[in-house]
Amino acid sequence: MSRKIDSVDALQCQLWDMLVCVASIFEDANVDYYLASGTALGAVRHRDLIPWDFDVDIIVPIDQYDVGCRALSRGLPPRYRLRTPRGDHEYEHLFARVHLVTVHHKYAHVDLFPLVGTSSSPWLQTIHRRASKELRRLFFYKRGMSRMVTSAAMSRRLVGRVLGVALALVPASLVIWSFERLEFAVPLKADGYCMNIVGHGGIRKCMPTRHFHGHEPGLIRTRGFPLPLHVEEYLTRLYGDYSALPPEEHVDEAMAFFRSWYLPALREVDLEVSETI
Repeated sequence: MSRKIDSVDALQCQLWDMLVCVASIFEDANVDYYLASGTALGAVRHRDLIPWDFDVDIIVPIDQYDVGCRALSRGLPPRYRLRTPRGDHEYEHLFARVHLVTVHHKYAHVDLFPLVGTSSSPWLQTIHRRASKELRRLFFYKRGMSRMVTSAAMSRRLVGRVLGVALALVPASLVIWSFERLEFAVPLKADGYCMNIVGHGGIRKCMPTRHFHGHEPGLIRTRGFPLPLHVEEYLTRLYGDYSALPPEEHVDEAMAFFRSWYLPALREVDLEVSETI
């Protein structure tokens, strides 16, 4: 009998398998990548995925991003699929994602975040981030319009119809093109500043590029992965006292969210992992 993804442990087993697949393909293709955000925090604090985290975050320098995506499109096993804004007209994000093919991409995935150059000026960094946010919001609504129009909630249907009329005049290709221009607006210099252009978290996501020139070894379960250089400084910038566990209420809320949102969609989905992992 096949095992189902009916618990956090089962989901994280699937995510671990997915992470190993993505990392192996990147390494074979000589693509630089780093564990990022909560996944990097898990590697440092838990030597595992954070027990109440339900996805995987990887960051890839923008000059290697397309190479990495092409390598994944060729090398992923059949149980996984690469989604990109240009490659899938039903995908609503302006970054790439690898997910389990037997369930919607939002439930079991590895996010591939582009690392781009940005200004050293906090004011210009803010403009850069806001431009990214508005383009991503526009793209999300345009690609997700059909779901809003057919929503059970009358208010969402009304918003969907209004946005549908407004966004019909904006080609998705134009939004993608504009976002790609934004990704290369500032060169990714070794002595400059950089950011995850699709990340949340405000100005603290903008940091010196030196964190991504070289790497530190990280460990998740039994396998090593690259972490940003000076990883303690990187995590402190993102999370403050990253070594401290969050309040129990935070963990309880995360687990309640898993039970209410993830579990109904995943509990009948087969766990599909490599026998060698």
